[in-house]
Amino acid sequence: MFIPEKNREMGRFIYTNQITMTGSAVSLGSAQEVKNGIIVEAMSTNSASLYVGASGVTTATGYELQPGGSTSLAIDDIAKVYAIGTSGDKVCFITTD
Repeated sequence: MFIPEKNREMGRFIYTNQITMTGSAVSLGSAQEVKNGIIVEAMSTNSASLYVGASGVTTATGYELQPGGSTSLAIDDIAKVYAIGTSGDKVCFITTD
């Protein structure tokens, strides 16, 4: 369940979350419209790379993020982004609405 941390910043909300990998593709959150895309980062303490993509992402089809690596995505809804990685590793994101 996506529970955003909401901070009032110049009339906007900042949403952050950390998602623990299960070994299967997981959504970064429930439907949440965003206006400026998102930044996705693999936690530096992860034991292996994780992979980011759309629903159904696999380690063969996703965009690789090595531990500590990040990428930005021009996307309008957090729920459209999925990640897959080693069980127990984490991915985090930050965005605004």
